[in-house]
Amino acid sequence: MDAFRVECNRIVKPGGLVIAIYNHVPGREMTDFCKQTIDIFFANPTTWTFPNPMEYTRDNWLAYIASLDDSPLPKGSGYDTYIAALNVTYDRESVNGLLRCDRVTKVYSERIV
Repeated sequence: MDAFRVECNRIVKPGGLVIAIYNHVPGREMTDFCKQTIDIFFANPTTWTFPNPMEYTRDNWLAYIASLDDSPLPKGSGYDTYIAALNVTYDRESVNGLLRCDRVTKVYSERIV
């Protein structure tokens, strides 16, 4: 986080606008990374919140899940079982080849002084 803060302060000039956008799962707490990022940059941000449902094809959903920190790597233990379980979930919850995931988008903005 310290290196991230230094780099962002290097590239954002005084008076520059910093904007952070996060998609949250309704009812789940914000991740520690999101909280830390907001704490680093924003003292009193302007915020907007709006619903942002997302629809995924099987391939797009599996790629999204694979990008998450807690997903096993393809050569990791339990990967095949994990993917099989994800496919079962997709088959059960998708409609007409699309899986809908409700999300809430939060936008934070503030000028750097």
